[in-house]
Amino acid sequence: MSNTLQRTLLASAAIAAIVLTGCSSGGGGSGATSTGTTGTPNAVGTTASGAGGVVSSAGNVVSALGDQVASTQLPLVSAQTSQGMGGALKSTGNAVTDLGNAVSSGLGQTGTNANTVGVTLAGVAPAVTDLGHAGVSLGSGIQGITKGNPLQGTPVDTLVSGVGGIVQSVGQGGIAGGAILGQTLATTGPVGQVTSTLSQPINQITNMVSDTTRTVGTTTGLGGPVSNLITTVGGVVSKVGTTIGGTSNNGVVVALGNTVDATGKTVSTLGGVVNGPTSNGSTNSFGSLLGGLGITTAGGGGSAGNPLGSVTGLLGGLGGLGGLGSTSGSSSPLAPVTSLLGGLSGAASGGSSGSSNPLAPVTSLLSGVTSSAGGSTGGTGGLLVLIQPVTNLLGSVASVGK
Repeated sequence: MSNTLQRTLLASAAIAAIVLTGCSSGGGGSGATSTGTTGTPNAVGTTASGAGGVVSSAGNVVSALGDQVASTQLPLVSAQTSQGMGGALKSTGNAVTDLGNAVSSGLGQTGTNANTVGVTLAGVAPAVTDLGHAGVSLGSGIQGITKGNPLQGTPVDTLVSGVGGIVQSVGQGGIAGGAILGQTLATTGPVGQVTSTLSQPINQITNMVSDTTRTVGTTTGLGGPVSNLITTVGGVVSKVGTTIGGTSNNGVVVALGNTVDATGKTVSTLGGVVNGPTSNGSTNSFGSLLGGLGITTAGGGGSAGNPLGSVTGLLGGLGGLGGLGSTSGSSSPLAPVTSLLGGLSGAASGGSSGSSNPLAPVTSLLSGVTSSAGGSTGGTGGLLVLIQPVTNLLGSVASVGK
């Protein structure tokens, strides 16, 4: 077996071993994302959690408004109507809050919870129940429209009471439906198994998106400044909300201030989209795959701050395999390639080139071709060396034709 073939087989085996090692190293990261247990929510989850908080706060505003309506007595308006309408508003606000809480505890935990979809859907059940209570309260409020005024006891009163009763029946159906949904959408039931399966790719995709945006921010150096700017803006909005809530003891004003505060905090979380650690704790989203390549190569791993360090490390390792050349200490990112070419030319010609010219292996190989084709270059180089085989061949053809 020739030296060239031996070295080629050695290089192929080494490359296969390196790739397998890199894949096994990256497998740990992919396994973590498939189960969604990365320790902390990714950037998408953090933003969703903040958005859920804003929705919950908005629901609290509606609920507080309902309390105000229920406690307000207007002329010619019965207490039943005031309390019914106020109760309907409060229950509706509670339903909105339920949805916001579901988003925060479900999608808001993307990257950490293995069943983000299931937890989010499970939060729909209490929202439906609260809407059912809102229907019951609304029906009672409608029935009270003709109470405590001249319309009481008239046919209009009878008609209005009937309409209110229908609305209450619908509300009771909503309450029952919420209970059924609670059992159906339970994360431990059959639906929970389906949603758990759906959540796995969501965790993986959002981890990839989050890792990519954060890596771009780190690589470009813009992540920190942009994050600081966004955080500052969010802090200003949050402070405005705190100020609003502190200006009055009115429940609606306080709830409104909390909503603005939650909005500011959510804006601040957007800075994490471009700044922060990746799902594997690295600043390089490709580290789980290429990191192993850089470590296992003979040339050593790349710098942690260089996202291409793994690639250059791999090339460096190939350059050092089987005596194909060494680039240790070289500062050129193409040194592994030139070293590999030098080794290949040495294997073909039986010697090695000490020239600093990265194309020396190619010129050396062409010189061998011209020598084997017949004729001599007479020590000349350049263009004559390259066209000598052609002129020799043409000369041979001309002699045959004579």
